[in-house]
Amino acid sequence: MDKILITGINGFLASNISEKCLNEGYKVNGLCRDINKVKFSNNDLNLFPGDILDIDSIDKAMFNCDIVIHIAGWSSHPNISKELAWKTNVTGTENVLKIAKKYKVKKFIFFSSIAVYGLNKSMIIDETADTPLINELYTDSKITAEKLVRNFGVPYIIIRPGCIYGPKGEGWTVGIIKQLKAGLKMMGNDEGLINFGYINNFADGVWLTIKNEEIINETFNISDGSPISYNEYYFAYAKMLGLKKMPRIPEWWIKFKMSKFIELLRIILRKPVKSKHSLHLRFSKSYFSIEKAKKLLDYNPSIKFEEGIKITENWLRENQYLD
Repeated sequence: MDKILITGINGFLASNISEKCLNEGYKVNGLCRDINKVKFSNNDLNLFPGDILDIDSIDKAMFNCDIVIHIAGWSSHPNISKELAWKTNVTGTENVLKIAKKYKVKKFIFFSSIAVYGLNKSMIIDETADTPLINELYTDSKITAEKLVRNFGVPYIIIRPGCIYGPKGEGWTVGIIKQLKAGLKMMGNDEGLINFGYINNFADGVWLTIKNEEIINETFNISDGSPISYNEYYFAYAKMLGLKKMPRIPEWWIKFKMSKFIELLRIILRKPVKSKHSLHLRFSKSYFSIEKAKKLLDYNPSIKFEEGIKITENWLRENQYLD
């Protein structure tokens, strides 16, 4: 049975992917900066302290591995410089690729993001869509890293996850509860679509890219393929807290705050300019197609939103997040 290296193994996505691989009989090496943050153990799991900016630590962790799943990276942590954020996502990916090439791994699975589609307004967006740079740090770093992966000469799979939620989830689970408790205001009717994915479905999708050995050099959107509005998604969590309605910012005020005039004013006053991509994603009604994953991988998300959100609620309640 092949051995798999998973970077960033302490994170939400990586830990679930790790457990899936272990359950399927694989041996797993895990790399992260603080191995004490890994909250599960297994006789076939070996942990390696290290950093994707430290090529020697990558080398030690990848030795004798056949498959690499590169998940570690920067997404939104505010307390690091722009330079370090870019270096983590781009140089870090290049470092992992260098060692993967050295050891001639069978497959390099890179976790990118649907953010690479930028400001695309198409109603249906699939993996053939262009991914132009938009002068935003996270989006552009993922686009640049994807290009490295494609051109490095290592057999690859690129995964573009949707908004993944579920037990132990961070931004799209615990983060939503924290926002609601802090008095989050919805943005108008909030009819933009969330292309969500339940964590078990997502892990199954990633597993299929490992299982199907003949499928290489492909890119896949992976979500549940049944988007709902931000309003519906947030209200599902609001109900867990006993909220019957959520405060809202009037739509006319949102449009005014998003206007070119306000953007120019913030630049003149040297205040941070709102992320164009974040605002675009919030109001976008695009559906990120998973038809390619269904066709090539036989991916079929089995846990529907009603079931997934109920399991998530039970976990949140058991862990006192809803108190």
